[in-house]
Amino acid sequence: MDEIITELMSTLRDKYLSQIWFALEHNKELKRSFPAFLLNPDNICIYLGKNHLAIEYVGPYKKEIVDGWEINFTINDYSESENLIEEIVGLKFNGTGIPVPIIDEMDDLFVATDEATTILVDNNWNFLAQEMMFCLNTNGLILAGEKQMRIRNSYFYAKSGDGLKVRNIQWMDIFPISRKDVDEDHEEIGVHLWSNITSLALRDSRYTIPEKFDFQFDKLTILNRFIELFNSENVSETDITRFLSQPEHHFILNMAFFGQYVSDEIECAWVGEPDRSAIRPDFLITASNGFADIVEFKLPDLKSNSAVVGRNNRETFSAELHSYIAQTRVYSEYFNDPRNREFVKNTFGIQVYLPRRFLVVGRRLMFPPELWRAIENDYSNITIRTYDDIVATVMGFLAR
Repeated sequence: MDEIITELMSTLRDKYLSQIWFALEHNKELKRSFPAFLLNPDNICIYLGKNHLAIEYVGPYKKEIVDGWEINFTINDYSESENLIEEIVGLKFNGTGIPVPIIDEMDDLFVATDEATTILVDNNWNFLAQEMMFCLNTNGLILAGEKQMRIRNSYFYAKSGDGLKVRNIQWMDIFPISRKDVDEDHEEIGVHLWSNITSLALRDSRYTIPEKFDFQFDKLTILNRFIELFNSENVSETDITRFLSQPEHHFILNMAFFGQYVSDEIECAWVGEPDRSAIRPDFLITASNGFADIVEFKLPDLKSNSAVVGRNNRETFSAELHSYIAQTRVYSEYFNDPRNREFVKNTFGIQVYLPRRFLVVGRRLMFPPELWRAIENDYSNITIRTYDDIVATVMGFLAR
């Protein structure tokens, strides 16, 4: 197996990827819109099936492309499986419609189960923002092409537990293979690449992943990715903050919290108290008045069953929420010291004084509105926002 993969990757590097690199070097403008993950992938995933071999390129779309990139790849053997593409996607589609056939080049596929579609609709996922071919209520995926096939910029959705499982394929090439027995323990596998590999490389060097250039729809597409993320199975706080920290995603925070500039996870040391652990707020968002507020993200699902406990006019937030609020209180303590404020201003260029604290946690249905407002009033200088509040606020700005 390793010998086959080594020979295959060597051929692709010499006859395909090197041709793309040559074209980009002779036309620098192409580098601005070319998907960087094709030449500088974080990983290349290779999937071996009974009759096909698939190569998936994984990595960031936009970054500086460099020569001599060291390629890491993983190998997945699905030779015993009857359906390679469903093994790759890793989702089960059991609708009443027909299977979605993968033929030739398939760009911008959207394939979702009915249950997953319901989750997206309930969370204000915007269908009009996506330039995609929608396939709903499908009964599976099949490789129907007889020659080489390709899937690009495509999304697959299924319900998992109470959330979503999302599979994105940025770029995947699928090749027919032939198998020939050598002896009882060995077989020879032939991978049938493109016959016009050089001309295809030249064409691919001019490929750009379709993006709308209209401001509103570009932002709606990104907002869709955010909705998918916080509804996904096993999403972590780090997943959420990493997504929002990307510069092209800062508009979500700026719109939701009326900011102009976003600073993420800066390390703020305690001046005069070197033994105390530095604080690292998720985000400091600078408003138009030049002062920054603190925004901290927790998970959309609470570990406890309820956000509010107690009864008979003695309701209060749960212990879980109390612990989150206590964390933000440490941030207030830090910025109450003028020495710490001066350190942050001189080191990071961020001015913080009496910052408002925002805690993003949970979903709107977890908080009875009037009761929640009454309890929140008991806490000094903190505002609790749900993920639904964030989406609704951003959608309101984009709609206007």
